[in-house]
Amino acid sequence: MLAPLNASADFAKGSVAYEAEDYATALQEFKKDAEQGDARAQSKLGVMYRNGRGVVQDDKEAMKKVKDHSPLSSNNLKSCSLISL
Repeated sequence: MLAPLNASADFAKGSVAYEAEDYATALQEFKKDAEQGDARAQSKLGVMYRNGRGVVQDDKEAMKKVKDHSPLSSNNLKSCSLISL
């Protein structure tokens, strides 16, 4: 499923916010996209949960985001802490 065009704008805002360490805004923007099926945003949410950025660190939730909603496999979850957003 393709993400709507406005989802790309939210993803870009979320990425800029994440880089600025504004994790509350990044979380809000990525959630918007993730709810619309954007796998990139779902992966970023998984990384945020894995690393505790803007949310309570939760490996179970991270696994859910990565495994259920992104092209990354659950085997790659351990490497999420190394992913640079």
